[in-house]
Amino acid sequence: RGDSGTQLKPRSRSGDGNVIVIRSRGAEPPSYVTIRDMRISNNGPPATPGAGRGYGILMQQGRSSPGTVERLIIERVVVAAMAADGIRIEGGGEGTSAVILSTLTDVECVGCRGNGLVLRHGSVISVVRGYFNGNGLAGLFAESVAALRLDQVALENNQHRARVDDPQYDTQLRL
Repeated sequence: RGDSGTQLKPRSRSGDGNVIVIRSRGAEPPSYVTIRDMRISNNGPPATPGAGRGYGILMQQGRSSPGTVERLIIERVVVAAMAADGIRIEGGGEGTSAVILSTLTDVECVGCRGNGLVLRHGSVISVVRGYFNGNGLAGLFAESVAALRLDQVALENNQHRARVDDPQYDTQLRL
């Protein structure tokens, strides 16, 4: 392994800021996007999340970015020590702005201040061989995702902070 290969970091020296943002700007939503073979981390000290709201990968649909996103593929990506969630994939909440037919394979989200992986408002999403460890909130948080497939996923040592705010919601895996 080592530190060879592609590494992406936020522009800010403090580690705050998003690294990869996927959004539609106009009539066509982003689809058939593939992200693979890289490491995403903050600019601060190793294994120390930066302050603020920086995401490793952020794909968020809403009023300013409408439309159904399909076939978002993330493979062999490690996201470490981000200020917010490691990966956040969120449809717009309406049936016409969902995230569908997407796959995350061999993905690791480790030591992020927020959740490791957040999936919201989607359908037919697969997480295969995922590892979510030492995140401040849930390892994997999924809400309003129909036909979610989790296969060979490891969740450990999440809720990694002094005080758990709400035991009902702060868990290793929340569906």
